[in-house]
Amino acid sequence: MKKILSLLIVFAALFLLSGCSLAKTKITKCTLTSDQSASGYVLDSTYEIYSKGDVVYKVSTKEVVT
Repeated sequence: MKKILSLLIVFAALFLLSGCSLAKTKITKCTLTSDQSASGYVLDSTYEIYSKGDVVYKVSTKEVVT
């Protein structure tokens, strides 16, 4: 009985230490293209927005100028 109880306590502790994170990460990708041919360049921007629920925790940006 003590062995089962100690295993349950260990699993509960691991669950709590993992942050109880059942929310899935949502990745939203956005692309923006700005054609400034008169000025001699084209700008391509790609954004990846990482969020859990309503909280954004990371934004990754890649910009290419040609």
